[in-house]
Amino acid sequence: MYLICHKDSIYGDEVACEDLDVRQQIMLIWGNDFLQWHHSHWNPDEPPLLTVNTGSMLQRYLTIPDRWAVAPMSVVSDAIRNNSDLVFYTLKTPPPPRICYEVTNRFASEPRRKGIRIIDEELDDFINQNPSICRFETWMLTNGSL
Repeated sequence: MYLICHKDSIYGDEVACEDLDVRQQIMLIWGNDFLQWHHSHWNPDEPPLLTVNTGSMLQRYLTIPDRWAVAPMSVVSDAIRNNSDLVFYTLKTPPPPRICYEVTNRFASEPRRKGIRIIDEELDDFINQNPSICRFETWMLTNGSL
């Protein structure tokens, strides 16, 4: 997860959360872990400037310097590709990683398991070719254990 903002903003790399004015935030709630992280850094009673419901909507509201958002690299790279005035920076205390799960039926028949293996191979190829996606590693857990 990265800070994304206009290139003329006052922000830079390794920005501290306390240096970000929540009243300038364009917020997309990336899940409960993100919301918990957000509430630990900003007063939950002080709302962001605007809340949107899709990653593609973020870039529409970041055209004014000092407005900011937090987003994964997949959203950041798409936004920057569409608007060369946007940049991204790392956060000193980033939110927890956004995790996507694959759910399958463990009692699937053999023909279905074969189909699942094909999908898994395609998914692995896609993940390996996309620098915006990382795989889960144990260091991503706060306590370091599964």
